[in-house]
Amino acid sequence: ERGIFEYLLDRWEWDGGTMLVSAPGVEVGAGAERFDRQACDPVSAVGPLRGILTALENFSDELVIVATVDMPGISRGQLEWIAGEMRGRAGVLGMMMSRETAEGKQVEPFPSVYRREAIPTIQGQLAQGRRSVHGLLNCQGFMSIEAPADWAAGTWANLNTPGDLRNFCENL
Repeated sequence: ERGIFEYLLDRWEWDGGTMLVSAPGVEVGAGAERFDRQACDPVSAVGPLRGILTALENFSDELVIVATVDMPGISRGQLEWIAGEMRGRAGVLGMMMSRETAEGKQVEPFPSVYRREAIPTIQGQLAQGRRSVHGLLNCQGFMSIEAPADWAAGTWANLNTPGDLRNFCENL
């Protein structure tokens, strides 16, 4: 049985650099050694926005694509798609996706993509106590783009409970 890191890295088959960002005091577990790099947030309990900043501060590539371990339905093609959309938009610092749901339009903060030039804006948000990834959309240079409607519903699976994991595994 594979752990989540191995599952994701095998699923993505990413040919670029990979980095695992973790929170202080969290044991990362099996498969973490397969990432090219690992970084730990310098501050605990600040949330995903701090993780994005840590990734940007520790990765030198032009674009940093951020995916989370609790969304195992994301594929390499979807990561490539959002990176391609970002490359075509000079001046955009960060991009998330939105999608139509039964409740209406929903912004999905992950996966997302950022340019290193987003660092000062994210630092400013955190310094003001603004920890919401969605909140970046209120800042100049950040946007959401409509995800293709033909992506499978399982793309957006978010594993927050043991039941979520069980349902995901049953539908593989």
